[in-house]
Formats: sequence, structure tokens, C-alpha cells
Amino acid sequence: MVFTRENCRSRTSDAGWERPRSPRCAPRIFLGDIYLATGKLIDAEKLYAALKTVAPNDPRAYLALGIFYVKTNQKDHAEAEFRSLAAARPKDSAVRAYLIETLIDLNRIEEAAALTQKALKEDPGQPRLLASSGRIFMAQKKNQEAVTVLQQAVKSDPQSATDYYFLGMAQQALGLSDEARSSLTRALELSPQMNAATAALAGINGNRGDHKEALRLADKALGTDSNLPLAYVAKARALIAEGDARQAEAQMEEALKRDPGSVAALATMVKLWISRGKAQEAVQRISNVLPQHPRDAGLRLLLAVSYFSLKDLDKAEDNVKQAIALDPKTPDAYTLLANIDFARGSAEKAKADLRNAILANPRITTNYVALGAQYERENNWDEARKLFEKAHEIDRASPMVAAELAFIYLEHGGDVNVAVSLAEAAKQRMPDSPVTADALGWAYYKLGSVDLAVKELREAAQKIPGNPIYEYHLGLASMRAHNLELATRSLRLALKDDPQFKYAASARDALDKISHQPR
Repeated sequence: MVFTRENCRSRTSDAGWERPRSPRCAPRIFLGDIYLATGKLIDAEKLYAALKTVAPNDPRAYLALGIFYVKTNQKDHAEAEFRSLAAARPKDSAVRAYLIETLIDLNRIEEAAALTQKALKEDPGQPRLLASSGRIFMAQKKNQEAVTVLQQAVKSDPQSATDYYFLGMAQQALGLSDEARSSLTRALELSPQMNAATAALAGINGNRGDHKEALRLADKALGTDSNLPLAYVAKARALIAEGDARQAEAQMEEALKRDPGSVAALATMVKLWISRGKAQEAVQRISNVLPQHPRDAGLRLLLAVSYFSLKDLDKAEDNVKQAIALDPKTPDAYTLLANIDFARGSAEKAKADLRNAILANPRITTNYVALGAQYERENNWDEARKLFEKAHEIDRASPMVAAELAFIYLEHGGDVNVAVSLAEAAKQRMPDSPVTADALGWAYYKLGSVDLAVKELREAAQKIPGNPIYEYHLGLASMRAHNLELATRSLRLALKDDPQFKYAASARDALDKISHQPR
């Protein structure tokens, strides 16, 4: 993915490039801006082109046409214009910066990198060049390097909303959701109308389980800029979480109209199709897009996921290996390989795949969670605990990781007070989730706060009827609260839903004890 400066530029000056200014230039630029704002693009283009002869030594004049092409998404024209200016003005650092940024927007990363390296040798601390270097690292998926250099950029130019935006995007790609949220929030403080940052924040809030805030931010971004694919994706994911799949699909189609190769939009669409039993449709859609993006590892992975849902393990494995060959750090690629191996009954090979996934992307918590879950199935609770602790260390904002770690502490040795703190944090971040309600309720039960436990556990059981674990937890808490009627009902429901569930023997023992108690 290439991150563009378009719609997110906000600098108090052009990084300090000051030149003599012609008094004849300002009124014409103002008129050109009016033409641009009112959609009179031909008039604006003619005026900006004429400015180069009206005020040939004023940077506002000779840069105006190229900037117009950037603003109107005519990136090829912008590149040609800035390259022409660079040939005529080889020492002009502003022209060089615009040329580099345009090359990045065009995904011509090698050319941009060569120019940036040369420029940084001449001016190693220039914030705008540092920001371009960070964007290049992001395009190369060197996200740690991107974060490092973008931190230097914002330190050198703390008023640049643009640089905070790109820093936030790099941090998000690295799995640093709290840091990303902070950087994007700072970008919006500096430039409240930066819709790209608003859309990115919508996605982060959705990932954290705050779907209402995700919807609000996505709608805010789209209210002033309807051409933000990531805002549509964030809105779609929030709508799916709220159960509105029909509207979610419409939002994803809007995203794909604007960016047909959007991996984020297609990933969400594939997930929805698979949930509806339309995996073959997902295969067809991704297969149609791939020829236009043959080296896109993310698309190849989506095709593998689609085949996996069809239980075509050979095609799934072939495509996921192609994704890894294109990009060994493709998120979730090794995780899918592990799932393929699990489906074939090769648990040890699957665990090796997950360890490779962690090595490839050490900041992505889903791989720790998947490997930890396997150790849970094997009753290797020490290894499971270590993996969930590492996942929590990486992403303390993840409510699902916090909830699972709380359960491990409660059931397999750990400080109950720490478990309660983890469960409370999880519930705060995902207040509507039955998972976090169950975790918090069970933590309260272990702590001895029975009334609070019953309240949370009743909420979990009501939200997911038929879940034997939730009913079992509610049954035990109700029994301790001396509500034997509710306890009996919940424990019987747990056994009815799954007579062989994990705690079935304990549920039967509890029912037997209730039957011998005086009513």
C-alpha cells in the first residue's frame, strides 16, 4: 500500500522554503483557487500555467501548476511538471520535495528512494525529506524503520499534521495501536479537517471494539470527502459488528468503486461472503482482480482464504505460499498455513507455522493468540500464558487478549486482582461484548463479589443464548448467591446445549448439590 499526501497536507509553510514573492502573483493564485473550488478546472489550469511567465521567480507561481495537478489527482501530469521544474531549477529543494512525493504517490518507490537518499545527504535533517523517507519505508513494508524516521520528522517539525498522520499509519501497520491513535489525534488537533486521519482513527476504534465511535468518525470523514476507501471500510466493519450486513456490503462496494484493488475492502467483503456461505463468489471476485495486481501478496492471501473456506486445502496452500514468496511478511499468511495444517491433522507443523508467523511479524498479536489457543487445547497452560502475556505486552488496548489472559490467570494460577483489572479494562473497551462480560463476571465470582458476578454473567448469557460456558458460569455464581432457581435453570441449559462441554462434570456435580439443599 502506498500512502499519499493528498488531502492530508498541513504545514504552516512549505517546510521553510521562502523565496522573493511577486505582488502580481497573489491575486491570480486567489482567483485560481476560486476556479478550483468551483470546479472550473480548465480555467484554473490555464491560469496556473500562465503564472510561470507572470512571476517566473516566485515559487508560488512556478509551483502552482504542479500543485494543481496533485490536488486534482492528475499525478502523471504532476510528475512531468515537477520533473521539468527540477531540470530547470536543480537546487530548488521545494521542487525536489514535490517531485519525490509525487513519485511515491505513483508507487515509483525506487526512483523516489534514490532522489530522497541523495537529497538527505545534502540536507540530512530536513523534515519533509525525512517524511518522504518514512513513506518510502512504509511502501517497502519496513515499518519499524518508517516509525523511527517519522519520529525524527515530527521532532524537527512538530507543527506538521501530515507527518503525524504518516507516523500514525506506520505505527498502526506495526501493531502499535495506542501510539497510532495518539499520533493521529495529534494530526487532527493540528488540522481538524484532515479526513484521512479521521478515517484512520475510525478504523482503530473499530479494531478496539468501539463500533459506535468508529461509525461516527467514518461518517464525519465521508461527510466532507466521499473518496476515502478506508472510511468506507471502517464503516462497513462497524456495521458488520452491529449486525447490519446489508449496509456493510453497500459500503464496501463504495470503497471498491474508488479503489478496486483495496485489500482492506476486499478482505472485509471476503469475510462477509464466507459467513454467508458464498466462498465461491469470493474466489471469483478475487480472481478477477488479481490480473491487475499480480504482485499483490495481500490479494493472493485473500484467494487462499477463500479456497480454505471451500475446504480446497491444496489450492489454499498453493496461494498462501505464493503470497509468502511475494512478501514473506504478509500478515496472517503463516497463520493461514497453520490453519491448513490443523485441518490436515498436523498440529506440530501448524505450531511451527505460527512460530514463523511471529518471527515474520513480531508485533501482530493474532499469531500469539492463535498459538496460545493451540497450547490451551493441549492443556499446556504455561506456554499459553506466556504467549497471551506477550500479546498483552504488545497491545495492551486489545480487549480480547486482556479477557483471555484474565481467564488463564483465574483458571490456571495467577493473581485474582490482576485478572479483575484485566477483565475490567476489557469490559471498558468493549462494553457490549458477551466475551468481556463473561470474563469480568467470572473474575468477580473468583474475587467473591457475587452480586456483581451475577449481573455480568447474566448479561453474557442473554447476549449469546446457548453458550454452555456462559450458562455454567452464571449457574455457579447464582448458586453462590443462593438463587437456586436461576442456578438450576442455567446449569441445565449448559448441559442441554452441550452435554459433553468442558465443564459438564462440574455442572452435574453442582446440580446434584442443589438437589440436596433445602428449598
